Amino acid sequence: MAASLSLLLPVCNAQRGLESQVERVLDVLPEISDRFDVVIIDDGSTDETHEVARNLARRYPQVEVVRHSAPRGVEQAIATGRQRSSGDVVLVHASDAPLDAATLASLWSTTSGSTVGNAQAAPTTGANTAANTAAKPAKAQPRRRRPATAID
Repeated sequence: MAASLSLLLPVCNAQRGLESQVERVLDVLPEISDRFDVVIIDDGSTDETHEVARNLARRYPQVEVVRHSAPRGVEQAIATGRQRSSGDVVLVHASDAPLDAATLASLWSTTSGSTVGNAQAAPTTGANTAANTAAKPAKAQPRRRRPATAID
């Protein structure tokens, strides 16, 4: 059976571009893997990002939303997303730049040889600039739909 994929989207104050970004990703993911989910981690946004994300989760069963009540930083947002992810392979897109189909397919092909991994989908500043692979314990249980969660 092919590996499943989780795409983590840590965001903060991203209400304007979040809906189109998620819809573009949802158009591409079925071509890459038949089992996938998208975890949006709202890192303490002060705009309407959380509402946009919740609306996306209501419309698309593959989308899950987690919210930090205050900003904790991208590393903590990624850690929160990894805890909620269900994929054998986890890709992280921690950038405001749009994630195009070619980039996503390329990242998937670099990790598909591994049963578990983590890849940075787009360069950001600091420690997150390089693509890497790191073990993530696979979850044996099937994905259960969880409501949007606030984490203090």
